[in-house]
Amino acid sequence: MYARNEGIVTASPERVWQALTDAEAWPRWYRNARRVHIARTGPGPTTLVGPVLLDAFLRTGTSYLDFAGETPFFEHALSRADEIRGAGIVALPGAGARFAAPERRLR
Repeated sequence: MYARNEGIVTASPERVWQALTDAEAWPRWYRNARRVHIARTGPGPTTLVGPVLLDAFLRTGTSYLDFAGETPFFEHALSRADEIRGAGIVALPGAGARFAAPERRLR
């Protein structure tokens, strides 16, 4: 999935950040966002809870992103790429990670 939108924003950076980080409110102002829900899993390694969440999101056709960036879960999600593509969802582990996974892991 790829989307690109452009526009002139006449708001402060703080207000823009507030809007961007309030994902559940996106459908009110961004027509391409539908059925946005936040799944809060609490503390715990994504390596353990990520596969369970990914199963649920595949079953419900819900796109998924997380902020953890744990390499074992990157590998797990990558191993299920065909299944994810077939479901027509986006699975983006590590969206908030402060590193790039090594290139060899992404092949």
